[in-house]
Amino acid sequence: MGTIREKIEIIGTRKSKRISALFDSGAYRNYIKKELEDGDRAEDIGFHIFEGTHRAILANGDIAVGERVRFKEIRIKEHSVNEPRFVIMENLIEDMIIGVALMQELGITLDLQNEGIEVSKNY
Repeated sequence: MGTIREKIEIIGTRKSKRISALFDSGAYRNYIKKELEDGDRAEDIGFHIFEGTHRAILANGDIAVGERVRFKEIRIKEHSVNEPRFVIMENLIEDMIIGVALMQELGITLDLQNEGIEVSKNY
């Protein structure tokens, strides 16, 4: 109990892709793995805007450098956000991590008991 993953759709400039995302209340930002488990790369999806480099402090205290980008859109259940911000990281354990900033924007709450998410109907 406590690990919450959902399939989401990320829309880029080249294609859209359904990816299993970990919803992490301990992460502020959203992260995507540079090379996904199926061999696709974040660049293959095509990000919309490059915002520069990002230094992230990992759970073990190490510092990793990634690229801050925006994709065209992200869809979680029936809700979407235009130009969501992500940090592309080399060695993530998960293909994608959704942080609290996006969860708050969409009105997502974590249902730990049922290991799922709920999206507010007001969004």
